[in-house]
Amino acid sequence: MINNLFAYLARFLFMLSFSLLLSSCQTSKVSQNDSLQFISAQELFLQKVYTPGYLSVVQGPTTDKSTSIALFVPRLKNYEFKVTNQKNEQISFQKEKTLEKESLFWKVEKIYLSDLSPSDNYKLEVIDNFRGYRITVDTREFKTLNITSSKAKFALLSCMSDDYRYRPYIGKMWEQLASKNVDFIILNGDVVYVDGFDFVARQSATGKDIWQRYIDSMERIPLYHWYHLKPIFATWDDHDFGTNDGDETFSAKKDSQALFRALFWGKEVPNTYEMAPMGVSSHAKIFGQNFYFMDDRFERRPNKGFDQDPYGHWGKTQHQWLLQKAQKNPEPSWIINGDQFFSFKKLDYKEAMQMNHPAEFETLLNELKTFSQPFVLLSGDVHFTEITQIPFQSLNYNTYEITSSSMHSHHRQGWDNPHRLEGTFVNEFNFVLLEVTKSEAPQQLEVNASSWGLKNEAYFQKQLKIKK
Repeated sequence: MINNLFAYLARFLFMLSFSLLLSSCQTSKVSQNDSLQFISAQELFLQKVYTPGYLSVVQGPTTDKSTSIALFVPRLKNYEFKVTNQKNEQISFQKEKTLEKESLFWKVEKIYLSDLSPSDNYKLEVIDNFRGYRITVDTREFKTLNITSSKAKFALLSCMSDDYRYRPYIGKMWEQLASKNVDFIILNGDVVYVDGFDFVARQSATGKDIWQRYIDSMERIPLYHWYHLKPIFATWDDHDFGTNDGDETFSAKKDSQALFRALFWGKEVPNTYEMAPMGVSSHAKIFGQNFYFMDDRFERRPNKGFDQDPYGHWGKTQHQWLLQKAQKNPEPSWIINGDQFFSFKKLDYKEAMQMNHPAEFETLLNELKTFSQPFVLLSGDVHFTEITQIPFQSLNYNTYEITSSSMHSHHRQGWDNPHRLEGTFVNEFNFVLLEVTKSEAPQQLEVNASSWGLKNEAYFQKQLKIKK
C-alpha cells in the first residue's frame, strides 16, 4: 500500500515538473515574440501614420484624366483627404455628397479628381484631425488609364462570397489577380451576397440589411484594401441587388441602387464615361472600344410569365439606351450583363436572357446585326467559367459570350453546352484575364483569354479574333 502511494506521488511530481517546464518554455517563447513586436501605449498613441488598408476603398470608373474614389468611413469621422502626385504636389479634387444609412456605423465618402495624367502616380492620404493630432489613418496609391492605347489588359470576375467556408482561399485568389497587374477590373455581378443564408433571408432584405452586408463583405475582401488601387467598372446581378433572382418587384431596390451608385459609379465625362438614367447601367469608351455595363435587375420582369414581353429582361428604357449609344459609337463593343445571354439547356434554377425573356433576346440579336461594329458578350452568375462561340446565324459573324464565375463562391457541376469552346469549362475558383488588341483593321479585336485561380498556371488560354 505504502509502495503504491510512493509510486503515485513520484508520478505526480514528475508530471508536475514536466508541465512547469513546458509552461516555462511556452511563456519564454511568447515573451520573446512579444518583445520583438512591442510598442508602448504612448508610442502607439503618438504614432502619426498607420499601415494602409484600414478602410474599404474603391477606385471607380477612370479615364486618362479623371477618376473617382469612394470610401466607407466611420460615421462620426470627418476625415481630411489629401492627394499628391509623384512630385509631392498637392492635387485638388471635388468632394461628393456623403451617403449614409441611419443607425449604421459606416458612411460613404467620395471624391472626384480631374486634370490628371496617365503618366503620373498619385497618393491618397486619409487624415484624422483628432484632439490636436494629425493622424494618417490610411494611404493608397492610384493611376489613371492610358485610354488611347490600342492594347488593354483587364480582368472579368463575378460571385465574390465572403462566406466563412471560402475565407482560407479568398486572399490567395486576390493575390493571384494582383500579380497580373491589369489595367482595370470588371465586376459583373454578385460582388456582395446580401442574402447569403447566414444573415438575411431571401426575398426579405431591407435597406439596412443591404448596407450592412456591403459593409461586412467589403471589409473582408482584399480588393478594397490593396495599397495600389485598380480602376473598377461594375454592374450587379441578383445577390448584390439584394435578393436571389431579384426583379422589379424587389421592395428595397432603390436602397441598393443608391448604395451601388455611390460606391461604383463615377462622374460623367462627355464622350468617355456616361451613366444611364435608370438602374446602375453605364457606358465607358476606353482603349478604342465601348463597354456597356447593363443592369439585369432594376426593371426586370419576373422570370416566369413574361416570355413575350419585348423588354422583359432590361426594360424598354435601358434597351433603347443601349441602341442609341451603339449608334453613336461605332467602335468594337463589349456588352456586360450579370446573368448569361445564351442558354442551351433549360433548368428551373438557371437564369439567362434567352430562357427567361426570349422575346427581348431575339429582338436584341436582330438589332445588333444591323450595326457595323462587332459585339462581344460578357456574363457571370453560373459559378463556372466558359467561352461560348455564338452560333453564326445569331449575329452573322464569329463572336463569343465569355462567362466568368466564380471568384470565390459555391461549386456547381455545370451543364452541357454544345457551343462551348473545348477546354474552357472551369468550375474552380477563377477569374478571366482578357488581353485585348484593337488591330489596325478598324472593326477587329484580337483577344487572349485565360482563366486563373489557386493554381499557378492557367486553366486555359484561348486566342480569339472578333471581326465583322
